[in-house]
Amino acid sequence: MESNFFVSQELTEWQQQPGMDAARSSRKHLPANTTSALVLVADDDPPVAAVLCAHLEGHGLRTRIARDGPEALQLFRRFRPDLVLLDTDLPELDGLDVLRAIREHHSTPVIMLSALAGDVHKLVALRLGADDFLVKPFNPFELVARVQAVFRRTRAQPT
Repeated sequence: MESNFFVSQELTEWQQQPGMDAARSSRKHLPANTTSALVLVADDDPPVAAVLCAHLEGHGLRTRIARDGPEALQLFRRFRPDLVLLDTDLPELDGLDVLRAIREHHSTPVIMLSALAGDVHKLVALRLGADDFLVKPFNPFELVARVQAVFRRTRAQPT
């Protein structure tokens, strides 16, 4: 699967931004209760997952990556993340099925990611319990802002 947004160039540009070292060390831009929070990134596209993790880690969050649906559920059960970024199109077990499994017993915030822009996909995910939905391609800085907004709304406490 070819990555459909600016991956290697975006990562390079992000790493070279002035002030990123200071931002990484200060963490002042995060609500106090999200510092060191764990985010599970479930995406089968390694370059996309790498960019997402780099942005999240640059904002003081810890990350784990799952490459398919079963691995996402396994890592979710093992690490109890504070938030899940979940691609709808995962191999073996799609993101909506993973979301259903999470929602059976947990209220962990979930932001769905999808290359499918149709309203039906968004509505289904939101009705199944997703907290937000982003359509690829998207700006990774917007994703971080949405993660922070979900943490503010849910007052998620890091594990």
